[in-house]
Amino acid sequence: YQRLLARDQVEAVEIVERFLKTEPAANVFDAMLIPALNYAERDRLEGHLSIEEEAAVIDTTREVLDIFSESQTVAMSVSAAPPLDGQPLRVLGYAVNGPGDELALRMLAQLVGDLPIALDVTTTRVLASELVEHVRVNGYGLICFADLPPSTSSKTRYLVKRLRTALPGLRIVVGRWAHPSLAGDTLQPLTDAGASHVSSSLLETRKYLAEAAHVGTAVVSEPAA
Repeated sequence: YQRLLARDQVEAVEIVERFLKTEPAANVFDAMLIPALNYAERDRLEGHLSIEEEAAVIDTTREVLDIFSESQTVAMSVSAAPPLDGQPLRVLGYAVNGPGDELALRMLAQLVGDLPIALDVTTTRVLASELVEHVRVNGYGLICFADLPPSTSSKTRYLVKRLRTALPGLRIVVGRWAHPSLAGDTLQPLTDAGASHVSSSLLETRKYLAEAAHVGTAVVSEPAA
């Protein structure tokens, strides 16, 4: 599919449309669009794609997402109950490595569009100290890192550790969203670093955010000593 995206947007849209005839709309991200980004990065790291070719894959995926967003409503069946304090859960989406991660956060934003969640996606990479201050000043109750494999999670682990130390009550979510063949064994180290929740699919992340938004508090993993 990644090869297809690099070639032909029209054909890519047709593949998505065929997928939607037999599968729920919410599955298209984890089943098709996220893997396209994963495989493009893998092939670039292995020297099979140039930086420009990977950028073309990302651009075409973005165009497909735009078309999909205009023609589809990704509605999920969840409780209509408002959050306990009457306010939406404020979430900061932070793209760790660049355009692919930013695009994945856009997919997440569409998935949680029916929930009492205010998701702000930042496209600027900052120092860990600046990120801590931004979360503190703006009163975010949760931060969601997008860090698509096969890139290593070392940068995200560092950011998680800094945030956990500075803001012990903050809910920290990490999306290592990927096709199973590329997910790798990268989830436990992030939990050990202090992440509240780590998942390999957008739908898993959405489930956690739904619980956090409707219950008012989420089950937070105890950070490692």
